[in-house]
Amino acid sequence: MISIAGLCLCATAQTGKPKKDRERKKMAEITSVVSISNMQRRGIHDALSRKRARTEAIDTALTARETAFRKYAIEKECHEEFVRQLSDRQISEYCNTVFAPEVEAKTDYRMSLLREVDNDYTEEELASAREKIYKYLMLEKIVYFKYKYDFAKQKENISRLKAIQPASLKASLNNEKQKGYGKVMSGRVNWHNGKKGHNHRRNGR
Repeated sequence: MISIAGLCLCATAQTGKPKKDRERKKMAEITSVVSISNMQRRGIHDALSRKRARTEAIDTALTARETAFRKYAIEKECHEEFVRQLSDRQISEYCNTVFAPEVEAKTDYRMSLLREVDNDYTEEELASAREKIYKYLMLEKIVYFKYKYDFAKQKENISRLKAIQPASLKASLNNEKQKGYGKVMSGRVNWHNGKKGHNHRRNGR
């Protein structure tokens, strides 16, 4: 009986180990991106541990819909505690590293819309436009990450960001809209102030 109990305890320990390993890996990922204090480390680790414990405790008798709501609430609590533990500067550092590939891909798409409609700009001008679009899209990503579960604050902060939206991004968004209508036209937004009348000339040819 003792040997059987020992085997059961060993199996339980081995089952729990991978889950704790995931927590350690998550902490290692976070600390490799942003420097945090010991107090922040404890707070984030506790949030991850609570998430694991609450997820494991979900009643298997619940419906799939009920389970989805429980998991959503658990994810929300963990994410909001993670964000509370970090300063705005740390959140920015985290997002600028973790979400760089995603924002790069979105920037590539936005730039492709500019080039598709009007390729009469120099590489320097396009490089400048790309830098501005990337920086703006990253600011949006930071807002969406920080307020992932607070949709009112998401909307409020994104609305404020619109005031500094680069003209090149507005032109890209306009081109996307025109493509949706099946009639792509340049000249709706002149994103390069140094080329007054440039787009009007292209439209009139």
